[in-house]
Amino acid sequence: MLYIRSLREGLPVFKALGSATRVAVMELLLEKGPMRMTAIAEHLGITGGALTSHVKELTDAGLIYIETTGGKHGLQKICHAYNQHMLVEAAPAGYLKMHQQDVPVGSFVDSRVSEPCGLALSKGPIPGTQEANTFQALEREHAELVWLAEGDLTYTLPTPLVKGDKALELNISLEMAAFSSVEGRQGATNVSLAINDTNVATWVVTSGRMGDRSSYSWWQRNWPQHGIVHLISIGTEGTFVNDKRVSAAKVGNLVTDPGDIRLTISAQPAGRRTGGLMIFGSAIGHHAQNIHTLLKYRRGKQR
Repeated sequence: MLYIRSLREGLPVFKALGSATRVAVMELLLEKGPMRMTAIAEHLGITGGALTSHVKELTDAGLIYIETTGGKHGLQKICHAYNQHMLVEAAPAGYLKMHQQDVPVGSFVDSRVSEPCGLALSKGPIPGTQEANTFQALEREHAELVWLAEGDLTYTLPTPLVKGDKALELNISLEMAAFSSVEGRQGATNVSLAINDTNVATWVVTSGRMGDRSSYSWWQRNWPQHGIVHLISIGTEGTFVNDKRVSAAKVGNLVTDPGDIRLTISAQPAGRRTGGLMIFGSAIGHHAQNIHTLLKYRRGKQR
């Protein structure tokens, strides 16, 4: 998630998006995933030279990045979009306090998982973690991918809150996809989120981008290549998942005391469809992010 703290801070991003062509480039990348520059130019009906200047604007604003790879016809430039969600604060500076955290997907403090399950670094699966009773491997904190047939993972989020502070909103974004343990079948998974042991949202996560091709030799054929970034927002008017209100749970009733916030992600197969859950980290997947959290709060009067 791209978080812009003020309108002035967002000027480079607003400028980069002040072009219908550059917006079209972003829409393509967010819809289709990484694309070659030649394919983008062909899709938009513009020359490669014209596209280069637009790509530079988007790159300078931190909205996309370029990967250069070898191909049959020489070097290929692949465009990737960094963010699927953008949050802009229009409130005057100092009106709210913000606390951001980047939580590695393997840094859970408790787990209850069913096989097939596992943890992987970018170079490959962590040995032994394909069995549920060895899911607490020491290397797990460096994991870039977590997968489980069903069960739950609990993370703790340290906060700067002290007595008298008031939590106003908690935003959580993470890249997820369902996977099927049956080759050739796509999965669907019911995902639930609990804050401090209170369930706030349940929604269905489906398979991400499928296909046999992968940059990892150990990747299984029935695994999606990447997921979709889901944004959960728990505020003063209820809980929203991807901008849709899913419950009346409010942050003020959930985060009331100083100290860590417990965040639990649970997965269960959705109906008759077979599916587990994959959570992608910053080095595996499409969006180059871990579990990102943003807590908005107001300081107490004594501060």
